[in-house]
Amino acid sequence: MKNTLLIIISCFLFSCGKNEKNTDHIKPSEVSADPDNISGKKVYKNSADGKTYQSDSEWKLYQPDHVKVDTGSVKTKHHILLTDQNEIPNLISIERFAEFINKTEVVVKESMSKSDKKGEILAQVTLTHTDIPKVDISTKDEVDGENIERIFSGIEQIKGYNTQRDSVIFQTLYTINK
Repeated sequence: MKNTLLIIISCFLFSCGKNEKNTDHIKPSEVSADPDNISGKKVYKNSADGKTYQSDSEWKLYQPDHVKVDTGSVKTKHHILLTDQNEIPNLISIERFAEFINKTEVVVKESMSKSDKKGEILAQVTLTHTDIPKVDISTKDEVDGENIERIFSGIEQIKGYNTQRDSVIFQTLYTINK
């Protein structure tokens, strides 16, 4: 299952185990607010939705056998699963999930491709069984707000990828002109 997901998505992937909210017993060295540095940590303080996600063990980095090469001005750095990876196939097929992720990448890359500013975008998407995809975005450095609005509306227009029940949440970190 893990290898299938990685091959289909074809990028760096971080995943956690069960998400829990009680972080009282966590040491500061086990916490990351930076999506680039969550590997090996137990807690991720998410800038996109302001929530804290905790793994029952630690966040792990998985790499696909074949990494696609991004050559444009907008590059996919990695994906972060905020839903337990073992639950995802019970909510949406891995193939449909990967297809949706690829469509969100197209929206972001098309929306930001003409930007001359440098920065990063952390796009968080929540798929549910009833609604359109919910999008939360945080940015770093210089990112054009008008293009961000195109990302929101573009992802919300991707239809037909509802879950069977509950929700699936993931993030993708993009670099712009870096």
